[in-house]
Amino acid sequence: MKKISIKDIAELSGYSIATVSRVINKKGKYSKRTEEKILKIIDETDYHPNYSAKSLRGNQSYTIGVLIPDITNSFFSSLVQEIEKSLFNAGYSTIITSTNRNKEKETQYINTLLAKNVDGLIIISGEKNFDISEYPLLQETPFICIDRRPSHNTPASLISSDHFQGAYEATKALLDKNVTHPVILVYDKDNPSAIDRIGGFNQAISDNNLPFYRDQVYELGYKSTDEITKAIRYIIAKNNIDGIFAINDDIAALSISIAKNLNVSIPKELKIIGFDNSNFCNYTSPTLSSVKQDTSSIAKKSVSQLIKEIANPSAKKKKILVPTELFIRDSI
Repeated sequence: MKKISIKDIAELSGYSIATVSRVINKKGKYSKRTEEKILKIIDETDYHPNYSAKSLRGNQSYTIGVLIPDITNSFFSSLVQEIEKSLFNAGYSTIITSTNRNKEKETQYINTLLAKNVDGLIIISGEKNFDISEYPLLQETPFICIDRRPSHNTPASLISSDHFQGAYEATKALLDKNVTHPVILVYDKDNPSAIDRIGGFNQAISDNNLPFYRDQVYELGYKSTDEITKAIRYIIAKNNIDGIFAINDDIAALSISIAKNLNVSIPKELKIIGFDNSNFCNYTSPTLSSVKQDTSSIAKKSVSQLIKEIANPSAKKKKILVPTELFIRDSI
């Protein structure tokens, strides 16, 4: 079967190649009737523009690279689905990579994506602030950060949930239930989103005139499930705590399971709240209170900002905070 070319589309539609190109690229002037006729023929012939050839001529591939630290994380997987949907609607393909929180893999993936001539990158979360000086090949490619602060020497847009607000409201919900010694469980105190959540946690405690304890912030580390289980078991069994704010729902659900094994009644003796509002929150026993991140809004705002910066590299970089929403269930 003959491969359809833009020349064939022009001949079948009765318009010039230039007009067909303007319709495909959504640039220049053409009538609605012209657009409808050309798009109808494109659909009927199953024509796909040769973006590889376009990238050689016009330096645009209509492909975006996305880096995430953990594809198994429910928040990241949900966010990436929304990003892919938004990019597809905007006419872009997506290449998704998972770094497994490995710096070497992140560097290799960035260089590989740039070698594939992606039009831009979306860099999601990560252990430390993102520093462009570590990636010389990235200097000429538009990119944005989601839930990962650009370092002081890195001009980049940041789109993020308002982690401070979400943590503040989660902690306040515990305090409103008469919790007097809450703790926050995080993987890494230096993680950008964890820093904001710890800040919101501390602010809520301060605003409620409760004393600070040395052991209120626990760093679990990115360890095996068995090691994290042992750490949480120790925290619940050996400390006089009556509330847990967990960095995500996985840690919160694990805390519920451990507490039950220790015969600690939830929520009577220990109240627990998570972050992300994962689907399983309605199926834990008791059901898990959590903070929802608006993945749809984060994705749409991120894609919109990146496309603006692709079209105009000198476009103003923005910091956009997306509000969170608190869901109260039986765990508190």
